[in-house]
Amino acid sequence: MSSADDAGLSDLPSLWAMIEKIDAAAAMRIAGGDRVVHINCKGKTAIALEIEPLSDGSTLVRAKPYNSRVLEPIDRILSEFPDAVALFDSEDRLRFYNDAYATSVAAYLDGGLEIGISFKDLVERCAEGGLYGELVDLDGFVASRMADHQTAPSARLQQGTRGRWIRVQEQRTHDGGILLVHTDISDHVAREQRLEESEARFRSLTENSILGMILHRDLRPLYVNAAYANLLGYGTAGEILDLPSMEALFMPQEIPRMRAILAARGRGEAVPVVYEYQARRADGSPVWVHNSVSQVPWDGEPAILSTVIDVTDHKEAELAREITEQRLYDFMASSADWFFELDADLRYVFLSGRFSD
Repeated sequence: MSSADDAGLSDLPSLWAMIEKIDAAAAMRIAGGDRVVHINCKGKTAIALEIEPLSDGSTLVRAKPYNSRVLEPIDRILSEFPDAVALFDSEDRLRFYNDAYATSVAAYLDGGLEIGISFKDLVERCAEGGLYGELVDLDGFVASRMADHQTAPSARLQQGTRGRWIRVQEQRTHDGGILLVHTDISDHVAREQRLEESEARFRSLTENSILGMILHRDLRPLYVNAAYANLLGYGTAGEILDLPSMEALFMPQEIPRMRAILAARGRGEAVPVVYEYQARRADGSPVWVHNSVSQVPWDGEPAILSTVIDVTDHKEAELAREITEQRLYDFMASSADWFFELDADLRYVFLSGRFSD
């Protein structure tokens, strides 16, 4: 005995024709006493056979369209959706999928994707087909995947074959089903890996450098090497990274100039990339540094790398020379003797007061 109590069955094969196409797995489920069996008929259309033994020994079979017409608008909307989308019902059987999902798993399924397949069967078949790469413990992987699946909502990162990375997101629906979304983030992961490798190379180069280096964004320290910390008398680079601003590393008279350079750079104006300033040591004492500035990427955003060397001895020698020269000129200007100085072209560059008399 059979009945068709849902609309939309007129275009489907007869019940007995469908039963003849039941696969071995479905036949085993019927023989095992399952009350609901899902059969893939054509394309994404499937039939749910509800089997009810009657008291007279006969069996009542109700056939219903499994892929409801309610899903047709969703199908149209998601058919060109770039992410792979699949919907599983409250019994954890596949009810809907878009083209992107079919493409992502079809190559790993012997016989193709079928409406009505259970999520567990789907995972097992995909694993056997190599979707998840080489698995040492297939049963353990399936058990772990089922545990994640059953605790939805959840999100996980999954690496498949060909080095592709997939973000798997699962969300419970109002009727107890699960909406599954696969997003290929391989390009993003590759960019992150390149960035990490670049930063690792940067750290390797700077950590062993004798030049002091500090990386900052808007004067907020992001990275400091040991040479920079030593130059300013800090015990560790971490002490500088804990500072809210690099202004603590400038002598007070230098702060307005540093702020002006930062503001001009923010407006896109030309600013000096090589200059000297007085830095402030941890104990408050000044130190003259020669500063070379460049812009580098850091954590996906531009930052400023300052490379400094201690030029205090040079500046002090320069100042001492200027003082000595000034004293000499003052002496010659006030002396009773005549003094003059000629340049390389024999032109006067200095005449003492007595000479002009």
